[in-house]
Amino acid sequence: MAAAAQERPRVRIHSDSPFFSGGEQLVSVLLSDPDLGCEFDLSLQYRADPRYESGMRQRLPLDARTVALPLIDEAAWTSAHSGPLVGLAKAYAHATGLKYRFMRRDLPVIQQAFETARPDIVHIQDGGYPGAHSCLAAAVAARSCGARTVFMVNNLAQPYGDRYRTFDRGWDRRVVSSVDLWVTGSRAAGARLREVLGVPGSALRVVPNGLDARPPRLSRDDALAEVGADARRVVVACVANLERRKGQEHLLRALASLREMPGPTPQLVLEGEGPDSSRLRALIGDLGLGGDALMPGRLAHVPDLMAAADVIVLPSVDQEDFPNVILEAMAYGKPVIASALAGIPEQVVDGQTGVLVPPRDAGALAAALRRLAADPTLRHRLGEAGKVRHAALFTAGAAASRWADVYRDLLPGSSSR
Repeated sequence: MAAAAQERPRVRIHSDSPFFSGGEQLVSVLLSDPDLGCEFDLSLQYRADPRYESGMRQRLPLDARTVALPLIDEAAWTSAHSGPLVGLAKAYAHATGLKYRFMRRDLPVIQQAFETARPDIVHIQDGGYPGAHSCLAAAVAARSCGARTVFMVNNLAQPYGDRYRTFDRGWDRRVVSSVDLWVTGSRAAGARLREVLGVPGSALRVVPNGLDARPPRLSRDDALAEVGADARRVVVACVANLERRKGQEHLLRALASLREMPGPTPQLVLEGEGPDSSRLRALIGDLGLGGDALMPGRLAHVPDLMAAADVIVLPSVDQEDFPNVILEAMAYGKPVIASALAGIPEQVVDGQTGVLVPPRDAGALAAALRRLAADPTLRHRLGEAGKVRHAALFTAGAAASRWADVYRDLLPGSSSR
């Protein structure tokens, strides 16, 4: 058996994230799929972080397939400063090329990990481009080890007009020359890679994410009681990091405007934590939302809230692509209100499985909230259609099957090469 297992092509996934969520759910899908595991010898290396490992333990065992690497936490260096010093720290890091020093420091660590694992394929799991500095270093290290490389990008590539991208062109050219195939979750993200990095269409592949709904542990009443919500009201949940790109501010303003319209006002639950937390709490007070908007923080078991809510909303305004929270909402049979941004229209069919609104448009958000809050029949129809669409396209098994095709096509001798 050991000899047979050794004959499987080796796939090493490299990840660098402060916590195990979002794009990391794909990691758990791939490492948990029995059919994929029979065909490929998959393993994961990641930047050692207690928060990451805590989330991982909920989905994956910490075993011989998972390897923690002592890599630099670039975000922690910046967040160690407070108040106005955060901006100064970011400016200093950018002006001095600190990211590239971190990359050079981590490069031999990553290269040693690859040399030990001897992968046939390296799958770099990143949340956007340029993303984590260790993911860029991993692309270069993988090429030096002779592996075929998959570079997974979930969010959109940042253009060079961004003030923190001024000095990136040199490393970008090195990364692009090191990568055999770029895989994105949506057509929109692929188009952005072509625009920003000049990646040819032949080196791009769209592989939509997929996942299965995690079972809730609590009844609807108990789940809503846990966050202080009223089970007699229409409950709308927004499950996302509390940061400006997720657009919760516009959602709160939309909710406030509903008080001036006829019909029921839904109760909103903003789940999550993040740098925008204090500002959003203050805005709730300023808008007089009181018990209409709740912020319970990051829940230990988010499926309880998602399964209990009547509507899931994601009002993102930037750097979003193919969010897993929408897929999970569809799996629960929940109608979705979301921004018509990047890859989201490839998930939500407007008017059939949910409602799409322009980003930053509080008026459109308010109209969608009012429409769904007032019509339980519509909520049921949209939710059931979303559940059918998820079962057809976005299950964990479908995602694992699509990734198996990617891995096969990267192996020597593949007819697609």
